Amino acid sequence: MKRFLKTLILLIVGGGFFNACNDPTDVPDILPDEDNVDIQYTDTLSIASGSVKRDSVQTYSLSSQLRYYLCGELNDPVFGKTHSQIYTQFILNGNTPEDDLVNVTLDSLVLTMGLSYDTSSVSRRNYDDFSKLSENEFGVQVHRMVTPMDKDATYFSNQQFEVSDRVGTFHTYNINPKISFNPVEPPSFISIRLDDELGQELLDAGNAFESNKNFQDVLNGLRISPRFLSLGAHNTMVSFDFNSSSTGMVLFYSKETEGAPVEHKRQLFTINTTITAKSVNFEHNTDGSTIEDLANSPIKDSLIFIQGVSGWDGTVSFPTIANLGRIAVNNAELVMTVFEDPDMTRNVASYLQPPLLLASYKGDDGDYILIEDVLSSSNVILSSFDGVRAEEAVDGDTSTKYRMNISKHLQQIVDGDFTDPTIFLTIFSSAEFPTRVILGGGRNADIGIKLNLTYTNLD
Repeated sequence: MKRFLKTLILLIVGGGFFNACNDPTDVPDILPDEDNVDIQYTDTLSIASGSVKRDSVQTYSLSSQLRYYLCGELNDPVFGKTHSQIYTQFILNGNTPEDDLVNVTLDSLVLTMGLSYDTSSVSRRNYDDFSKLSENEFGVQVHRMVTPMDKDATYFSNQQFEVSDRVGTFHTYNINPKISFNPVEPPSFISIRLDDELGQELLDAGNAFESNKNFQDVLNGLRISPRFLSLGAHNTMVSFDFNSSSTGMVLFYSKETEGAPVEHKRQLFTINTTITAKSVNFEHNTDGSTIEDLANSPIKDSLIFIQGVSGWDGTVSFPTIANLGRIAVNNAELVMTVFEDPDMTRNVASYLQPPLLLASYKGDDGDYILIEDVLSSSNVILSSFDGVRAEEAVDGDTSTKYRMNISKHLQQIVDGDFTDPTIFLTIFSSAEFPTRVILGGGRNADIGIKLNLTYTNLD
C-alpha cells in the first residue's frame, strides 16, 4: 500500500507548523487532588523495536512538490543498492516564440540541470561526502517518455513510465569540481545536448509552440537516468535543483533575413513551475548487503535500520505500558543512540546520517500520519519535538543521539486511541536526501533505545 507522511510538505510550504499549547498539564482530562498527586519516573519500560521496508513515498502532487530530485546509484554495504531516476514534463516559458519557427534553422536542443548548492542543506552532501565513496564518475542518459504525465495526478516513488528512444547522454569522471558552495554565485549545472532529430521534430510540428498542450502532445516528457561507463560498483548520486533557473530545456535556432546578418535565437522550456508534473523513481536491491538477512538475524531486535529514498523505517512500541495502569503522561522522551561499529557496518561513517528524524503512526487507510507532538511543534525546527541529530559527551565518551518528545502521543496510546500503537521512525524529507542511520534497538544491551517517562498515577 502506498504510504507517505501526510501534511508535512503542506505545512512547510504554508510557512511553518501549527502552533499549539505546550502546557505539560494539557494532557490528561482528569487530574487527582493536589494532596494525592503520585508522580513517578521510569526509564526501564520495555520497548520493542524493528525495521520495515517502505514500499513508496509520495514524490508529486499539484499541492506538494519536491525541490531536489535525485539521480544516480549508491552501493551501500549495509542497505544495498539504490537506483534513482527522474521523470519530468516541460512547458513553454510563459509565451509563444517571437518568430515563425517554420522557416528557421535548428542549431541545437539542450537540456540543462541545475545542481544543488545550498550550503545550509544536506544536499551539499551529494558532492562533499559522496566523494569519499567513489572516483566521482557520473553520467546520465535521457529517454523520451511514451506515457504522458498528468499534472493533476499524485505520483509515488515506485511508479515508472514507459520510454522509447534515447535522445541524449552526459558523462564525466570528475563531477565534484563543477559544484559551487558559495551561495552568492549562480548555481552550477550540467548541459546535455539532445539529438537534433528531436529538435527538428519540435520545429516541424507546426503548432507545437502555440500552447502547452500542443507542445506536450509532441513531447510527453523526458526520463533522466544514471549511466556509468566503468565496470564495478557505482556510487554516485547527484541532487538536481528543480527550482533553479538553470533547470530547463533550450532550443537554439538561427533565422536568416534577406539583406541582414543571421540572427541566433532561443526558445525556453521550463520545469521549475508548479504546473509541470515530475517524479522520481527509487529501486532497491539488497543482495549481498547486511540488511538482506535481517528477517532471520539475531540483530533484528537489537538494531533499528532507517533509510531515506523509500528505503527502511524504524518501528517502536511499548508492549508493557498497560501495566502502569491509568496514568497521565507528564513527559515522555524517546532517546536513541547511533550504532557505529565499523566491523559490522563496513565503514558506515562514510554515509551521511539524517539531521532530523520524524515520528508517525498508521492511519486506518495505512498512510503515515505525523504524531501530535510533531504537528504541535512551533516551526520546522520542531523545537518541542526535537528529533535532531546531536553529539553528546558523558564522562569523556561521545556518542550521537536523537531525542524525541512524544508526550502527547504516548498519552493517546495509554488512552487506547490507536488500533496499532506502533510508532514509525522516518527521515525528514526522505524523498530528497539519501541519508541513513542505524540505531540501537530495544534489545541492545549497550546502546538500547530508552524512554524517559515521567507520569502521574490517576488511581
